[in-house]
Amino acid sequence: ARKEAERKAATKKAREDIMRPFGIDLTFYDLANMPEATFAELHESTRLALLALEEEPVEGAWALDAGTGSGVLALAAAALGAAGVVACDTDSEAVFVARENLRLHPFGERVWLVAAGAQALGGSFAIVVANLLPEEFLPIRGSLLSRVAPRGHFILSGIPAEREEEVVSRLRSKR
Repeated sequence: ARKEAERKAATKKAREDIMRPFGIDLTFYDLANMPEATFAELHESTRLALLALEEEPVEGAWALDAGTGSGVLALAAAALGAAGVVACDTDSEAVFVARENLRLHPFGERVWLVAAGAQALGGSFAIVVANLLPEEFLPIRGSLLSRVAPRGHFILSGIPAEREEEVVSRLRSKR
């Protein structure tokens, strides 16, 4: 019970540390009910990925944020105690935005930003998080899944409900 209370307190502090520079006081908002303007309109799939990330054993682990966008998931992993986070994106504008966001946070120094796709990376990670649309995820799914370390965790968000069956089917068939 004490360990769970400590984890919840650490999670609350991580939320506050991430959002404070953006003018959001998370003593009044939780991630599931944050205003849409947070992180330049934090999308619902990003909020779901954040909530899932909070449930993972992040502390002391290495994480990969594939398709980092604004960098919010990479920052969250760092704030939750990741030893380090590799954040990658193929969109140069997203990399610029993520770099600016990383500078706003002291734990941003534990995030390594890469202007490339996950398929260009080597190594494996205890946690891989991807908030991608099916058309972004499906072509690189093999590369992403191969980055998950043995007994690691993979968080996928961004798949619309009407495409979930298709994505799951493609994952099962490996085609």
